[in-house]
Amino acid sequence: MASILAIDDELAILDMIQSILSKDGHTVTGISDPRSLDLTRANMYDLILLDIMMPDIDGYTLCKKLRNQVDCPIIFLTAKSEENSLVNGLELGADDYICKPF
Repeated sequence: MASILAIDDELAILDMIQSILSKDGHTVTGISDPRSLDLTRANMYDLILLDIMMPDIDGYTLCKKLRNQVDCPIIFLTAKSEENSLVNGLELGADDYICKPF
């Protein structure tokens, strides 16, 4: 199964993601503080789920940094549903965009 990294400042969202994906046999690492992410270890994941609106560092900035380190898919999970947000995320290297609530 897949090794998945989920980054979201909302603990309830992280718990839900971990619970659902773990039931399907995936290994899920949840990070609520994006500043604690070790970018040198990011390439060990098969998929990255990334929130956009987080304090201190937003998902766009983090996506740009991650894309320089990883080849795996990066999917934004966000409440931002405007078309320009979608386009911006995809231009920065995200592979897809899922709007909350999901």
